[in-house]
Amino acid sequence: MAESTLYDYLTTLVHLGYLVKDNGKYTLTLRFLDHDMAAQSEVRYI
Repeated sequence: MAESTLYDYLTTLVHLGYLVKDNGKYTLTLRFLDHDMAAQSEVRYI
């Protein structure tokens, strides 16, 4: 993957609130858990 493409992806994830950039390092936020919770609520157990 091109470095510029990766930068674009990371920038988008920061803008959407999924990552935080601090001192040149990216860290996941808790926003990813929203998707996990939504997926779990859609699962039907038989």
